Amino acid sequence: MKFWQEILSAAEMKAWLFLAFIIALLILFVVKPAERMRLRTSLLLFAVSLIGLLVAATLLSFGAAPTSSAYRWVSWSWQIFFAFSVVNVAGVFVFEVFLESVRLKPPRIMRDLLLALSYVVAAITILSKYTDLTGIIATSAVLTAIIGLSFQDTLGNMMGGMALQMERAIGVGDWIRIDNQEGMVKEIRWRHTSIETRNWDTIVIPNSALMKSHVTVLGRRSGQPRQRRQWVYFNVDFRYSPTEVIDIVETALRAEPIANLA
Repeated sequence: MKFWQEILSAAEMKAWLFLAFIIALLILFVVKPAERMRLRTSLLLFAVSLIGLLVAATLLSFGAAPTSSAYRWVSWSWQIFFAFSVVNVAGVFVFEVFLESVRLKPPRIMRDLLLALSYVVAAITILSKYTDLTGIIATSAVLTAIIGLSFQDTLGNMMGGMALQMERAIGVGDWIRIDNQEGMVKEIRWRHTSIETRNWDTIVIPNSALMKSHVTVLGRRSGQPRQRRQWVYFNVDFRYSPTEVIDIVETALRAEPIANLA
C-alpha cells in the first residue's frame, strides 16, 4: 500500500490521464489500423514512462527526497516519455480522425512540423518545472546559429519541401518531367521527393534541387480535367502503307478498349 502511495506521489496525481491515454490508444488501434505502427511507438514510449515512474516511486520508498537530483531527473525523464506518447496519439486523433472527418488533409510536412513543435514545447514545459532554463536558452541560441551554418543544404531541402507542400505546385500522384526523366510523384518528404518511373525505377531528388529545376507537370491545366498524351513507338515494315497501319491500330484499340483513352 505504501509503495502504491509512492507511485501516486511520483505520478503527481496523473492517474486519470494514464487511463484516458490507454482508452484513446485502444480506440485508435481499432478504428485506424493504418496508423498502428505509430500507435505501437506511442505504446513503447508509454511503457518506458511507466518504468521511469516505478523507478521514481522506488527512490521515494527508499527515502530519496523529492528535491534530490536523482529523483528530479528520473521524474523529468518519465514525464517526457509520457508527454511524447500523448503527443503521438493526439497527432493521430487530430490529423487522421478529426480533420479527416471534416475532409481536410494538411500536407504531410506540415503535420510533421506541428508534431515536432509539440515535442519541443512539451519538453521545455516539463523541464522548466525542474530547472532554470535561462542558461539553456542562451546556449541554445548560439547552438542554433552554429547548426544553421553547418546544415545549410539540409535546411534548404526542408524549406524546399515546405514550399512544395504549401504552394501545391506539385502533389502526390502528379506526373512530372524533370531533366528528361518522367515519373509519378510518390512522396514529398522533409528532405527529398520520390518519383516512380515507368521503368520501375525510383528517383530521389533533393527538394532544394527540385525547386531550382525546370519541372513540367504533365496533363494538368488550371480549371480543366487532367489529360495526358502518351507516345507509343513501334516498328513497322516498310512494305505496309500508313493507311494499313492506322487501320490495324484502330481495330486493335476498338477490340480491347482502354479506360480513359481517347
